[in-house]
Amino acid sequence: MKIIDLSGLKIKHTIERRKDRDKRTFYSVQIERYLKRKTQHRFCSPAEKDVIIQIIDDAWDHCCKEIHNISDYSEKVLYCYSCVVIFPYFVAEEESIIPVDFKNKRAVDLNKECVCGSGKPFFECCGTLPDQENPDIGSF
Repeated sequence: MKIIDLSGLKIKHTIERRKDRDKRTFYSVQIERYLKRKTQHRFCSPAEKDVIIQIIDDAWDHCCKEIHNISDYSEKVLYCYSCVVIFPYFVAEEESIIPVDFKNKRAVDLNKECVCGSGKPFFECCGTLPDQENPDIGSF
């Protein structure tokens, strides 16, 4: 009969799960901090989200060694809040975007008929902003 010792494997798996939880905690805290500053408390575009996640990735690389040495979870959360990540300020909030008909070189009223001739209001047609669910809607 052959005896296989899996205790080392279980310990390694547990350590990896803790590191993953630490990383998710750090990301949650930093994303919450970023979105609280924004008027609509959400990302305006997938590109903005990608930039912010990359900044948090870089910050995580600098902070992860410290957080793994903390044993108490509530202390880890406090440590995550103590890490200050400097985010760029994105000025283009949705409510400050001015819709423009570049073909005719004029601003467009969101409630008037769309310039493409569909008959829909501009904000429901070409003026719709792309989001994560529908990244290919809207036009430039």
